[in-house]
Amino acid sequence: MNTTCPPPITSPASGLISNLSSAIQHVVLRLENIKAEPSSLQELAIEVGLSRYQLIRLFFKEVGMTPHAYKVFVKIHAARQLLQLGSDLTTAAIESGFSDQSHMSRIFRRQFGVTPGQYRKMLV
Repeated sequence: MNTTCPPPITSPASGLISNLSSAIQHVVLRLENIKAEPSSLQELAIEVGLSRYQLIRLFFKEVGMTPHAYKVFVKIHAARQLLQLGSDLTTAAIESGFSDQSHMSRIFRRQFGVTPGQYRKMLV
């Protein structure tokens, strides 16, 4: 078991958003809005005037990951922040945009090597 807290994370686009094309800036901002209705990749592509595949390629080139991977990263970042603020696991999962606590736990463990519960215990 990992006995140290995972290092702090930042959004891959933070500090770099001004270096991104306007299309990718738009998509990044949409993906970072957890409370908004989820948009399909096709809808996002239409919004920025690209095909779905052009959007994926350009996003990967500029951000370093696919739009889906970025959205998951944003959700995990939000969940981690909520846990740091003392939220319970279910609240952290729902508020960060996961469908349930189990889904958040699987992704969290894959990303950080510990479960959300173990992470909360390390914070105390």
